[in-house]
Amino acid sequence: MQKFFQLLLFFTFLTTSFCYGEDISRYQIACEKGNAMFCNNLGALYIEGKEIAQDYLKAEQLYQKACDLKEVVACANLAALYIEGKSLKRNTAKAITLYQQACDGGDTLSCVILARLYRDGVEVKQNYQQALALFEKSCNDLDSQGCAELGGLYSKGLGVTLDKAKALAFFQKSCDTHDAIGCFYLGISYRDGLGIKVDLIKAAALIDKACNAGLIFSCSDSGMLYWKGLGVKQDKAKALALFQKSCQGGSHEGCTNLAFLQYSLQH
Repeated sequence: MQKFFQLLLFFTFLTTSFCYGEDISRYQIACEKGNAMFCNNLGALYIEGKEIAQDYLKAEQLYQKACDLKEVVACANLAALYIEGKSLKRNTAKAITLYQQACDGGDTLSCVILARLYRDGVEVKQNYQQALALFEKSCNDLDSQGCAELGGLYSKGLGVTLDKAKALAFFQKSCDTHDAIGCFYLGISYRDGLGIKVDLIKAAALIDKACNAGLIFSCSDSGMLYWKGLGVKQDKAKALALFQKSCQGGSHEGCTNLAFLQYSLQH
């Protein structure tokens, strides 16, 4: 459950690049004229609170306006607000409707997030077949996360016949595009010998790559390899730093490993 939300938070509030200051006024004018993209981007500014007072209610209104104007990324951003429940009252049912709308409109990331909800049964009835269909849709549309998660279903036989070779192929396809999740899953496969010969050196490199790409919970796995000297030279100081990074990023596993390592170093 926790890793699902870390993945969710890792890829939310999408916008386009822009400059601050002058662009804020330009976005406001364009949004008032009905330009959905600018409404979405302005909403992102209110979320970030940079050079403009943070205002989640205003962001919600702007995302809703942009979504109504068929800007699918805005629908996804609005869904993220509802499912995280940090600024708005948590409403998973509304979030699912919005993610489906965005997915149907061609936003592959929304398809991936929606599939995770069905796969994990997060306040929706667990449905592996629905998850499979959505992951396949996103992967076929060249979304690397979708391919990684599709591999995850094949690796565990969830909604499909268990097929380690097919899982590895999807993990590799995802990692080849430098997707952190695909590289992490591939690294775990090499570490644990899941459908492939154990190779701790490859495992360490792949898991470290995922950590460096910002997949926070993978930093704990990387730290464990450094702590035990598996595939890398043992380095408890680096392990400690990785556990701290993971813990500060919200990983319960990272915090647990950090506490255990600190205890072992003191006794």
